[in-house]
This record gives sequence, structure tokens and C-alpha cells, in this order.
Amino acid sequence: MKDNRRDFIKKSAAVAAAISVAGISGCSEPPKKESENKPKRKVQWPITEGPDTPKLTLSSRPDATPESMQKLKQIGVDY
Repeated sequence: MKDNRRDFIKKSAAVAAAISVAGISGCSEPPKKESENKPKRKVQWPITEGPDTPKLTLSSRPDATPESMQKLKQIGVDY
């Protein structure tokens, strides 16, 4: 008997039904990451700026005015 689209649809529907009835819960759960098993480290607040903290930077225009520089400082840009 030749393979045709109708037989393929019937077979795939039967396989999908069998899987949903039997359940494959072991395959549907994502594996746990190593970071989930590690204890969380405590962070002191407020976080102070140091050599290891990222710096927020923006380049300014050559014709920057004190007002435009003040706007950058207001949003936290120090470098």
C-alpha cells in the first residue's frame, strides 16, 4: 500500500493522542540549572560604586551645553 497524506494524518493523530493519554511529564520539564541549587548571596544595600561595578556612559556632543550635561548627570551618567 502506498503512503499518502491521509494515512500520515491518521497515524500522527493517533500518536499525538497516545502521548497525551500516557503523558510524558518527564520530558516536558526543563532541566534544573546549577545556579538554582546554589544559595543566594546577600548583597548590602545600597550598592556602592566600586572598581567592579559597571559604569553608565554616554558620549556628548562637541557643542554640549551645561544644561545638556546636567540632564545626563540627572539620569545617573557619571562618565
